[in-house]
Amino acid sequence: ASARMPADCDFDLSPFDALQKSFREIPVSDPRIVMRSDPAILFEFDFRTGGPWRPESTKLHLESRGGEIGGTIQWIELDMDELGRHENRPGTEGSCWSTVFRPFFRTLQTREGESVELCARHDGNSTRIWTP
Repeated sequence: ASARMPADCDFDLSPFDALQKSFREIPVSDPRIVMRSDPAILFEFDFRTGGPWRPESTKLHLESRGGEIGGTIQWIELDMDELGRHENRPGTEGSCWSTVFRPFFRTLQTREGESVELCARHDGNSTRIWTP
């Protein structure tokens, strides 16, 4: 759980939450990672072009397996050529690259089969993911 500023003592300090780092790295083998849906592709980049990549937005509707959802786990899948491929999906062995956990502002309580909408945007340099 991420640390949030308190809203007690008649002072709402929650605007300072925006100054926190918006993600944290978690090793792919961390047993605390629980996948609550099938994975989905947010964005694809062809690095052969060398960029720059235009800003892009997307919406995804994911089917929950039920339970509490605190954020998203992001990882990369690299297809280098017909022989070379690397993915640091949670639960894989041997990757020195961590996954990226992006916490939601509030935890979602879901039922199995419930649709969860995610919105995402990148500016060619950084990514933002949120629930509407």
